[in-house]
Amino acid sequence: MLGTSVNLYSRTEKWMTTARFTIQDYGDYKVPANRLYIYDFAVDLHDNYLRNTAGRETGIHLNTGYIGNRLKSVFYISNTYSKTGFFANAHGLEPRRVDAAMHDASSRDILTPYQKVNHFKALNYTSFTLRHHQLELETGFQNNLRQEYNNYVNHGYMPAVYPDSLSIPRNLERAFDKNVYALNFRDHINLGSHRLETGISGELQYNSIDGWSFLVPSFKQQNLGAYAYDKWKVNDRLLLHGAMRYDHVHLAMNKYADWFSSTTTVNGQARQEYLVRADNINRTFNSLTGSLGMNYNTNRWELKGAIGKSFRVPIAKELGANGVNYHYFSYEKGNAQLKPEASYQLDLGAAYDNSNIRIQLHPFFNYFTNYIYLNPTASHDYFYGAGNQVFEYAQARVMRYGGELQVKYQPWDNLSTEILGEYIYARQLSGDKKVIRYPFLPGFRIIKHYLQAGTHGHFH
Repeated sequence: MLGTSVNLYSRTEKWMTTARFTIQDYGDYKVPANRLYIYDFAVDLHDNYLRNTAGRETGIHLNTGYIGNRLKSVFYISNTYSKTGFFANAHGLEPRRVDAAMHDASSRDILTPYQKVNHFKALNYTSFTLRHHQLELETGFQNNLRQEYNNYVNHGYMPAVYPDSLSIPRNLERAFDKNVYALNFRDHINLGSHRLETGISGELQYNSIDGWSFLVPSFKQQNLGAYAYDKWKVNDRLLLHGAMRYDHVHLAMNKYADWFSSTTTVNGQARQEYLVRADNINRTFNSLTGSLGMNYNTNRWELKGAIGKSFRVPIAKELGANGVNYHYFSYEKGNAQLKPEASYQLDLGAAYDNSNIRIQLHPFFNYFTNYIYLNPTASHDYFYGAGNQVFEYAQARVMRYGGELQVKYQPWDNLSTEILGEYIYARQLSGDKKVIRYPFLPGFRIIKHYLQAGTHGHFH
């Protein structure tokens, strides 16, 4: 990878401006293997390179604002762009059709298939201090445009030759265009031993799609929320805190049907039909959540604990996906009947610290009444892909627990060593795969880290 970054900045007593420009260019990824298997088809790699995984990225960031004694207002504007190749043997192309000689001629070119992503962001953060209040306002707009390009490859009942009458560009496989408008307002209030924070938030999302391949439908989403959070300093050692939050979410997804007809059989009669991949969906979700916690500190010990309920709305992909996700080489199917994900959780923490050793332990326990996860099935899709395994979004009661253990030893001022261990255990308590660990769960991990004056490193 080759890259450079240029940073310019200016500051007076109350005004500041910074600007940064970054560019990167990288070649194909290299792996410790000379052959991969796409399901049961062997793919030979040239010099261990994943052909067509090179990319280029550029970014520009601008911050400017006023910083006074009581008023602070800063604008953030950024635009990032990337063009990245997809591993040619696993993105919508039959492995046997890949022109290996063309891709292997250079490890730095970007050929089809590839994606272009442009993300624009404009934000403003303003804070104002008024007696016992500190008021904060955040407003912003973001646009994310992702376009995936590929040679047309027919699957299932798709026409063998791309029709000239279709208005979609011949090489535009997919496009996702997201516009987000957001507002957050907070009020920090000092009331003696209490530090109270209240706030409201709102967000509007407009998501449109394009291309001759389908994964998720276009949709519009509205989020509104309000919360209150209180920290009560009982004394120098004990801190109590509690919070409550209300959320309202409305999601409207648009119907999508194939642009080509498929042959279906009804009452023994074959007929041509434009299959519906996703129906109109209108869902409204409401939730009230909260938590209670405490922190207790002595000269050498830190103890903390919290209990609460969390809430997560199913996203559009979980509700309405019905297509091949080439990033994971799988066929994903959403479930329009999913309920919001709710979790009851207990978090604990203990830390011991003396002059040269610090030990921290953070166990946790979660109980999900309806955990949302991507469930692998025994089915394979041959109508819209090349035999990709079908994964369906499902829901189940799940128990999950685990924790982190961190030990840091510092015998001298300029030398320390640290070990961090993480473990998660989870089990389904309902559904077809009851008592089975749900998929994609991270494994146990140990990290060793050392720090010496002028050097550092770590092991996994």
